[in-house]
Amino acid sequence: MNKTTKAFQMLVFTALLTQLFMTGVWADEKPVIKAANKIAVLDFEARFGLKKETAEAFSEALRQEVRKNSTYEVLDRETTNKLLAGQRCDLSTCTTGDCFKDMGQSLGVSKIVTGVVSAFGSVSWNMSFQLIDTSTGKMENVAEDECRCSIEKMFELGQMNVTRLLKGVTTPAISITAKRSDVNKVLSGTDFIPVKGGCFKMGDIFGDGFDDQKPAHEVCLDDFYMGKYDITRGDFRKFVEATGYKTEGEESGGCFYLQYAQWFMDINKIWANPGYPQDDNHPVVCVTYRDASAYANWLSKQTGKAVRLPTEAEWEYAARSGGKDYMYSWGTGSPSGNIADESAKKVYPGKSILEGYDDGF
Repeated sequence: MNKTTKAFQMLVFTALLTQLFMTGVWADEKPVIKAANKIAVLDFEARFGLKKETAEAFSEALRQEVRKNSTYEVLDRETTNKLLAGQRCDLSTCTTGDCFKDMGQSLGVSKIVTGVVSAFGSVSWNMSFQLIDTSTGKMENVAEDECRCSIEKMFELGQMNVTRLLKGVTTPAISITAKRSDVNKVLSGTDFIPVKGGCFKMGDIFGDGFDDQKPAHEVCLDDFYMGKYDITRGDFRKFVEATGYKTEGEESGGCFYLQYAQWFMDINKIWANPGYPQDDNHPVVCVTYRDASAYANWLSKQTGKAVRLPTEAEWEYAARSGGKDYMYSWGTGSPSGNIADESAKKVYPGKSILEGYDDGF
């Protein structure tokens, strides 16, 4: 072997060695994943009789929408599930900030979209979305919606909501920033009170709940405001009179009512006439999630403050007096008000009640 050949081989070896160091492919080295513009849409949880396959197809439709209408690079479902399986991530209990940060690192993404989709019969759907920032592990945005529609329309509604979620159109989840002085200009029945955030065990902590309330898991919330009282019929009337809004019940089917322990639909029953005596100081009834959201959006415009419906976690946290381990809203002892008790069971035999308690009404 002459000197020229040896020199050429050394040059090739040096070039290869340089290339190995430049690309970072060397013993025990891992390639760096740039996550800044990557997002993962996890398979949505199926609830209330919705087939798992339908939830998976719904989730895939959301991925396609994000690819089409955002600047994010979307991780495909197969890669997502493979990476999560490799890290042994448990999606059903991943609700804490640290968990989502670990998941983001495993997937190599800066954002995660997750949520729940539910079916009530064959034409009624409910969906909720969360956008997670994996650098902090916190919710960056939330969205919820429902429809009485075909499954095709439900998919379209989901795609519209995930686009709005990423564009920040929906109200951020960190707070409900409405103050009494602002609301007074619009209505008289709404007091907003501050709720100090914190961490709590969400779900069935006593072992007697439904399957979709299990397992109990830790959820952490930032500070927020919540309405102290129910929205009254008079409050809702002001919204209707100002906007001409028609509720879903008025447009497509009326309202459900309970009779002889069974639910019936009556096209003549609406929020203004639910079928039993009410005045404008009573809580408004016969309204859907979408009706309530429309009311909140209107109130936001009137006050100049961001008003939205609470998330499921916020509502449970507030109802349990800041996430305390209470079995009931009043605590763990006997109640002092009119609730579903033995008197109610006499009228509605199939209704769940507080056994052994009877207030006489």
